[in-house]
Amino acid sequence: GAGSVKPQIDVGLFRAELPTGAGIVADNLVRDVYVRARIEPIPGFQVGGTLVAFTQVRFAGDLRTRMLGSLDVALSTDSFRVWLEGFAGRTPFFDGTESVGALSALRFLAAPRFDDPIDWIARVEPFVMVSALELSDERQDDRGFELGGGVAAYFRKQVRLQLEYTRAIYEDNFPQDPATGVSFLDSHSIRLQVGARFR
Repeated sequence: GAGSVKPQIDVGLFRAELPTGAGIVADNLVRDVYVRARIEPIPGFQVGGTLVAFTQVRFAGDLRTRMLGSLDVALSTDSFRVWLEGFAGRTPFFDGTESVGALSALRFLAAPRFDDPIDWIARVEPFVMVSALELSDERQDDRGFELGGGVAAYFRKQVRLQLEYTRAIYEDNFPQDPATGVSFLDSHSIRLQVGARFR
């Protein structure tokens, strides 16, 4: 049958309390605005786009709004799923008091699907994922990379269990975390996620 050409649209507003003594009159403001739209022109093939506007507090009395957009495509069949997403926007990282250049990033995921491996599991999806981030097109050696993989199991009682490993690698000129002032370090991480659907 035909896909859903009519766009599906999600909108989100996120509020945040400003710390006491930040020097800003408002102590509660919309920090992030999130808009996402997607279409499925043919069954199993989706195209989506996301636009995010987020506010940063650099110092007392200084609010700055940044824009970040993404475009993604996903292809799903009974036996596999692939997903690719690209990001672009003004970098949220600062050199002194000014942000410098444009940020760009790319994420890719591929997962084969195995249905009914045993009686109490509906589907198993091992997956691999790769992402690359360039914080500014005006700086050198400021890229970050993530390589990872894992497995997701979908149980018949509408429960999903996912185990994921990620290796993060940063170049020498990757800046400090703007929130904490701590330099990023190469790292390993293991995540366990549990999800449930309620009807």
